[in-house]
Amino acid sequence: MEPTANRFRPAMPARSDATHRTRLSGWVLRAIVSAHMAAIAGQPVFAGVYLSGDYDGLRRHAAGADVVCHNAEHEDMGMMANLEII
Repeated sequence: MEPTANRFRPAMPARSDATHRTRLSGWVLRAIVSAHMAAIAGQPVFAGVYLSGDYDGLRRHAAGADVVCHNAEHEDMGMMANLEII
């Protein structure tokens, strides 16, 4: 009977540092997604400000909606570009 340790393949060797680096396109995608998430998180806050009686909150809410929609378009393009690079 063979010991359990001999039945498994040896561990893969560690990759070099060059393979662990994130490409520029990856950093751009992360920045766009982060801005998108920040704008999404601000939407209910701005709506609440408007509902509490501060009418400038509606303007901020509309601006946040524009940012969310604009970032969503670029996010889709960034994901497609990132998939083509890989």
